[in-house]
Parts: sequence; structure tokens; C-alpha cells
Amino acid sequence: MGQGLADIQKGVQRKKRKGLSQSDLPSFDATLQAPSKTSSKRAVQGWIWRPAEGWLVFFLLGIALYSVAFAIIDANWVPQSLIILWCPILGLLVGLGIAKLPYIPQLLLHLIASLIGYWFALWLTSVVAFQIPWSQLFQQLFAAMTGQTMPGLIDSRMIFFFYLSFLSFFLGYFGSWLIYRAHLPWLVVLVYAAIMLVNMNYITAGDYSYLVIIMLVALGLLVARMQIASQIMQWRRDGLYTDQLWVRAIVRRCMQIACFIVLITTLCGWLLPMPSQSAQGARLWSQMGADWNNLFSGNVSWQNFSFLPGRSDTTNFFGDQLTITGSVHLPTGEVLTYTSSDNSSHSLEGFTYNQFDGHTWTATSAIAHAYDANTDLFNDTLEGRSVTTTVKILQPPGGTRSYIFAPAHPTVFAVATIIYGDSIADTAWTQRDPLQKGESYQVRSSLAPTSAATFADVPLPANNVNYWQTTYEQPELAALQSLYLSIPKDLSPKVLQTAENWTKGATTSYEALTLLESHLNDENVFHYSIDNPPVPENMDVADWLLRNHIGYCTHYATTMAMMGRLLNIPMRMVNGFSGGHFDWQTNTWVVNGNDAHSWVQAFLPGHGWINFDPTPGFSAAPQAATAPAVAPTAAPVKSTPTPVQPTPTQKSTTPSTPAASPGGQRIEANSTVESLPEWWLWLSISGFIGAALFFFYALFRRWWLDFGGQSTIIASIFWRFCSLASLSGLAPQRWQTPYEYTGMLSRYLPQQEQALWQVTELFVRERWGQRQDHQAEVVAKRLWPRLFRLLPHLFWRRKPSSPMEPLFKGEE
Repeated sequence: MGQGLADIQKGVQRKKRKGLSQSDLPSFDATLQAPSKTSSKRAVQGWIWRPAEGWLVFFLLGIALYSVAFAIIDANWVPQSLIILWCPILGLLVGLGIAKLPYIPQLLLHLIASLIGYWFALWLTSVVAFQIPWSQLFQQLFAAMTGQTMPGLIDSRMIFFFYLSFLSFFLGYFGSWLIYRAHLPWLVVLVYAAIMLVNMNYITAGDYSYLVIIMLVALGLLVARMQIASQIMQWRRDGLYTDQLWVRAIVRRCMQIACFIVLITTLCGWLLPMPSQSAQGARLWSQMGADWNNLFSGNVSWQNFSFLPGRSDTTNFFGDQLTITGSVHLPTGEVLTYTSSDNSSHSLEGFTYNQFDGHTWTATSAIAHAYDANTDLFNDTLEGRSVTTTVKILQPPGGTRSYIFAPAHPTVFAVATIIYGDSIADTAWTQRDPLQKGESYQVRSSLAPTSAATFADVPLPANNVNYWQTTYEQPELAALQSLYLSIPKDLSPKVLQTAENWTKGATTSYEALTLLESHLNDENVFHYSIDNPPVPENMDVADWLLRNHIGYCTHYATTMAMMGRLLNIPMRMVNGFSGGHFDWQTNTWVVNGNDAHSWVQAFLPGHGWINFDPTPGFSAAPQAATAPAVAPTAAPVKSTPTPVQPTPTQKSTTPSTPAASPGGQRIEANSTVESLPEWWLWLSISGFIGAALFFFYALFRRWWLDFGGQSTIIASIFWRFCSLASLSGLAPQRWQTPYEYTGMLSRYLPQQEQALWQVTELFVRERWGQRQDHQAEVVAKRLWPRLFRLLPHLFWRRKPSSPMEPLFKGEE
């Protein structure tokens, strides 16, 4: 190479002495494509519109990504989820752009892309989906990240909508970058398949297996196309000449073979048995969810990880929806302890469900009110008995909200709370600040009486419709009908027939409900089991239980709720914990993870919501501690729920900061809520603006350093200077060779004549001679600052500009 550079120096000196003559020109076609504005633009467009991997890859990646996006939408995680479809395409485009920026550190570009996705998801959530000020959502995201809960009370679905929007953007960005930068299509297949599997596990209505097929076909063709593109690029790096027509032909032939293989694979897949997901597969995701909760709550030890050999399976029992499967497996560790002023055990309610579609319960509560510590809550159980309970959290149970647990019906919490509800009743009780390990709180509850005489004044709706209609006004009756009396359209007639047979002769609603409870609770007929065959999709849970006479608490609670609704009695499902077992050493009631329990509540006018527990082996009445307790076994712990009465929402407008409790015992507790620091808000905005500016700078730098779409540094520097000279009216002409054009420039810029000739020699040798090594590129880079400083001289010597005709023909 040293000899080559010496030859260049000699050639430059010879041209300076002799001037240009035709004999000095190299023997090549004197018509190369000139570096005109038009050709530069066309070359840049070649990079933008024709990536080396091809646009078919982008198209197939988009099909696979939107299959995953539609699975997220069909899983019905959040309302207005169709808006999320804006995010994947933005992620794909940003990922493609960043993947093609070779001169900027990729780690910095990843940070910029994350900021773009973050702010786009913020705008989409606040402005488009929920129509709230973006600063309000921003503050609540800050509160979620710092472990605080803002008193403004947003629905957790809003936070989850933001998360899904950013996830959709990131899946597009990550997939595009892995394809166009890292060339790792198999990793894209793994990530997309995992997300698809998670979402398909939560789609309860309809058959969306076609989304899986579309995704797998697209990903299969994507892998095949990437393998072809990688092989062609490798051939070119090895110096193999690849004619464009030959490349198109081989790509077409290989893709035809790939389509045939994917088609055969898909058809063979239909020949395999297609049952619903096996119990083992469902348990795997439940185990992962439980371990995730353990990790975030700080209860991390090897014994807590349920996927270890010998550990029982677990599932997260606390969420906005509850799908009833064949089996349920819960963790066994201690969750909380409590003591009550009446020294009895109580079922601890946390939240309720009101809508059921045959397999899944959901909560439709949309109203939220904030209460300060020691503030009286609405109490519709006027004849209730007051009980004070002290609860200590040993292991936060996790879930979509910071549920706080109490005997029914809670009337005063010692901590600041957020109570969710609908137009009829409170439906969920949460703490403003997330529950922490070791935290304690007190709650005062009003327990409803359990004697039949107390409820003798409430007739069956079928016997006395006027009683129900005169007790409540029409709007409340309509709300009861829509929220707590709806049943699945395909509910089996056998359920109503059985309910009528079991309640024959009953005259009051409480008597009918007690008969339903006693029949389902009969251990001689029905049996409790956490391991059961799955409920078929074409059969509702109540009908399945009446046929098989075996199930766990949610099966029994669902069946009784449906039977009560068929008798026109408002019913709802309650989730929380059963009473647990008494520890004589600490004199406390201990609640384990496997004490997570479901029961039902019936709404009786004038009395509120009354507890019923139809699960065999469980009781809805408080139980006193008996002689030295035996440690609980692996069998279901027979413990006690207590009468619960969440309030029918005759509550008037509850202020977000109600007045303190006027009377009763005061329970000491502290609750602090941090507001969003203003500097943090402006720091994020500044970061986003800086990221956007840097992103555009990176695009410009990429275009400038690879000017004209040239593949080498020497050619890029030569064409770049030609373009700058063209701005001064010194555009190369069609008839000129590189040497002739440089000779013309040398007459205008004699002070840098040597630098001009050196760059030209390097360019000519690279184009028509042997390939230059790295040293030649270093020389060209050193010459560029000298050439760039010529720009002011070119400007002052500006000639009248003429159209830039393509001159060095043959470069196309």
C-alpha cells in the first residue's frame, strides 16, 4: 500500500508540472454518473426505500407483529384497546431507522427510541384514549414507579393501557432492530411467540387460533427470507459478483420453496390433536405469575419459587378478572395474621365481581373515592355488630391493585384508602399506598346478623314483587338488574330447574338462599377438590358442577350466584381469604396463600350484602378458637367467612378528602402521598426534546457520512465535495472525466490543488483499480477537512449555476 500511495504522489506532481493531457487520463469510459443533486437524492432514497434485506422482510414482520397486537386486543385487557394499533407501526419504522445508523452508538439510540415510545404511549393514553391532561397521567405514572398512590384516583386500567401501548411500540422497535441490525430472526420468533402465548391464555370468548397460524406463517417466511438475504450479503463480502437479475431469480425460487414448506407444516399441524391448553401448561404461567409477585413483594427465597421440583403449583388469585379453570393451585406460605375484638375468625374480603359470561368473572366498577385514615365509610347494616380487627401483612398477595382485606362490612380503616364501586355498592377496597411486608393496620367492621328471623321481612321476589319495587326507586332497580341479575345467555336450563327444586317451599329470600347453600355445602353429595378436569368451552360452570359434583370454591360460589340470580335475588362473587387457622403460640389467626377463597353475597333490601359460603367444608359464620390447634394440612383449610355488607350506593357524593371520623375509637396510622416534583416533569420533557433532536442529527450524520449512498469512505468524500462545489456553480458536466473535473477545480482553488488531486487519484484507483485498504481511507479522511475549508472560497468565486447534468456515466 505504501508503494501505491507513493505512486499517487508522483502522479499528482506530474500532473501539476505538465497540466492535463489526454495521455494522462486513465483508460476508462469517460462517462460516469456525476454527483449531482438529483443523483445524490436518488442514492439516498436507495438507502431509505431499499434496505439490503428487502421490504418483504418488513412486510412479513408487520404481519406477525399485528397478529400479536390483535391477540392483545382480543384478550380484552383494557377498554378502547383498538387505539393501541397505532403503536406497532411506529415502532417498526423507528427500529428500521435506528438499525441503519452505523455511526452513532447503538446504546444511545436505544435510549432515544425508548423516550420516543414512552412519550407516544403517554400521548396516546392521555389525549386519544382517556381524554385527560397528559400531566395527570404523567404524575400517576411517577406515583406508580415511586410506590405512591395519588389522591386524584385514576383507574388502574389507564396505567395498564399505557403499558400495553409502550409494549406494542417496543415489540415493533425490537423486532425491526433485531432483523435489520442484528440479523437474529429466530429471537424475534421466540419473543413474539411468547407474547402471543400469554395473551391467548387470557382470551375467553371466541376462537382466535387463526392469529397464531397467521403469525407462525409470517415468521416462517421471515426466517427464510432473512437466511437468503444473509447468504447473498456474505457472497458479496467475499467478492462474488451477483447480478441483480440472478439475485431476484434465486430469491424467488427460495421463497417458493419456503412457502411450500410452511404450507405443508401448517397442514400437518391441523392433523395433530387440538385440545385446549393442558393443565400443566396453564400451571406454568400461574407459577411464573406467583413467582413474579414474590419477587416484587420482597419475599424472595429459594423456597418461594414454585417452579422448583417438589413445590406445589401456584396462581395469582387477585385480578380484575377471574377465569374458572379445571384446577387451581395456590402458594402455601403465610400471607397475613390478624386478631379480632371478638376473638373469632372472619372471612376477609378484598374485592368483588359482578359480571359472568359462563367461564370468567369480571368487575365493572368504575367509581372511585378516596378516604383519609379514620374516616367513617357508608354503612347500610344498621343492626350490625361492631368488630375491630388488627391485620399484619407478612407477604403482600399481589394483584392488579393494592387490595386491603377486612371482615365485612368495613366502616373505618386506620389507613388512607381508595374505595371502588358502582351505582349500587362498594366493590373493592384498596390502600392508597401499596401494601408492604411487615405493615400493620386496623379496621372496624359492622357484621350483619345471621339469624333467619332478622331477614324474615324480605320475601322472595317471585312471591312479592311489590316489596322490591317499593323499597327502591326505578334507577336503582334498573342498576340492580343490569349489574347483579344478569346471567349468561347460554346458561343451561338445568340450573334453574335444580334451583327451583332445592328451594321448593321457601317463602323468604334468606330461606331460599340458605337452602341453596346447604345443598351445595353437603359433603355427602358434593366434594371439594383443587384438581379437576377442565370445564368444556360449550358448557357453563354451574352446569358442569351439577353434573360432576366436584370442584373448588369458585365453582360453588359461581353456581350459587347463578341460582340466586335465576330467583331474581341480586348476587355477586367475593374474593379474599377464608378465616385461616389459630396459632396458639402467638394468639393470632394465621392466613396462608392457600386460604385464598371465593364466596357469594346476596343483596337483601334493608340489610345490605349478606355472606353465604356454599363450598363444602367451609362456613360463612365466625368461629372461635378451639383447643390447641392442629397445624393445617394440605387439604382445604376449613375456615370462616363473616357476614359482609359492602354498601348499596345510596351514598351521596363522597369527597376525595372526606372529613375525619366524628366519633368512635381512633386508630393510629400514617399515610403519606408524594406529589410529582416539577423538576422531574421538566427533566422528562427536556429529555424527550433532546432525544428527538439527537435522532434527527443522527439521521443527518448518517446521510452526510455515507453521502450519495456510496459503500466506501473514499467515494463518499469525493461525491460530497463535488456536491459542495456544485453549490458554487462548479457542477461537473457530462463530458468531463474525474481528472478533467479536478483540473477545472484546481484553476479556481490553486491553494489546495494537491489535496484535490490526491482525493481524485484515490477515487479513480478505487473505482477502476484494485480495492484500497484501510490506509487509503485514512488518507482520504485527513484530506476532507482541507477540502471542506475551501467552501468559503468557492462561495466567493461563485459562478452562475447551471443545471447539474449527470456526467460521469456508468456509475448507476
